[in-house]
Amino acid sequence: QRRDGDASSSHTIFVVRRQGPSDVLVQTSEMTMHAYNRYGGNSLYFGQPVGRSFKVSYNRPFGEGDGVDNDFFNAEYPLVRFLERNGYDVAYCGGIDVHRDASVLQGRKIFVSSGHDEYVTGAQRTNVTAARDAGTHLIFMTGNEYFWRVRTAPSIDGASTPDRTIVCYKETLDGAKTDPSSEWT
Repeated sequence: QRRDGDASSSHTIFVVRRQGPSDVLVQTSEMTMHAYNRYGGNSLYFGQPVGRSFKVSYNRPFGEGDGVDNDFFNAEYPLVRFLERNGYDVAYCGGIDVHRDASVLQGRKIFVSSGHDEYVTGAQRTNVTAARDAGTHLIFMTGNEYFWRVRTAPSIDGASTPDRTIVCYKETLDGAKTDPSSEWT
């Protein structure tokens, strides 16, 4: 839905993964998009009636955010247009792809964290750090990158699809241990 409330113009964002090597790998910031997404009334920032949620699902459309431009068309779309228009050898992935499989980073000269990429899993950060240590150059396009550590959980829709729920308790905001897991977020 467009920001002006006109529901006649909706978009579906998906990543087409390219097989094989490329010089540049651009990672979308979909974890952050889901964290700020208030579709259904809840996000990792806001929630009704009791406050922010600790878990948000990939299995929902993008709805109202918090007023910050955390969507694909704010920063990522112009980057994609620039790279494609100027003939860069580029491939794309989601943050969840880097979380699941370090091999998506192999053979790349440059890794670009695009958009407002604020949320990261432990495995995702480990994989990007290993790529850096192996000689891949890193570009982070905005501030507050890789700020909140999250973990993933299966979907709750009955299919239990892995990695479809983002979990983040933001214990530093509470000043206390609130996450029932031993893994901090």
